[in-house]
Amino acid sequence: MSSNVLNPMYQVRSSCGRVAESASHVSLDETAIETYADSIHSKDGKVVLDGVDWDASGWHYDADVKSNGPLTCQYVFVMDALNFCFWPTPQLEYDTLALSLKAQLEQDVTAFDANKLARITAQELSSWFPSALPLPQIDERVVRLQELGQALLDSFDGLAANMVRAAGGSAIRLVQLVLQHIPGFRDTSVYKGRMVHFYKRAQVCVRVSFSLPLSLSPSLPSRTNLSSPPTDIGR
Repeated sequence: MSSNVLNPMYQVRSSCGRVAESASHVSLDETAIETYADSIHSKDGKVVLDGVDWDASGWHYDADVKSNGPLTCQYVFVMDALNFCFWPTPQLEYDTLALSLKAQLEQDVTAFDANKLARITAQELSSWFPSALPLPQIDERVVRLQELGQALLDSFDGLAANMVRAAGGSAIRLVQLVLQHIPGFRDTSVYKGRMVHFYKRAQVCVRVSFSLPLSLSPSLPSRTNLSSPPTDIGR
């Protein structure tokens, strides 16, 4: 069996490639893609285009990121578990999600403990957000948080940071772990009778998680409850 069969990124590229090749209403400008790719790479292949820092707008929780950030990592996973379907509510955008979750964690550092996520209710989740901007699909979002909390309890001592470390520095492996343990990240569709893999939120979650200092740091001690200060965590 080819190793590509188990590589989620290969599944994304190959299945989306089939769609691009057979699509009748949309086409890709290959020349423009190559020109853009060339513009963001230097001669030695390293990206030289400066990106925007993840929290450049101040929307995200990152209070403990410099001290190895288990809360920040937990925040990232919670945010990406909920990061879908904003359009039914006018003026509800990504920044509302990010800022509301940040405010909740600043108010209660135990809010994203895995055992709390596994038991969260629609009423509790709704209370995290402005009443004037209700979250659509609240029941679906409750399920997504419950499965995240339970997965972390069952396999990673309650910490998203431990899942990041379990990947051993491999982004592909972390995507595999996210997909394996958290069903809500498995976004797929069917096109002309064949499965199409997207895994967009899984990739976003991994990208942000690997940008945090914790991804290259020693393992955290097992702590199902995140409420105690991470004073025992060294760089």
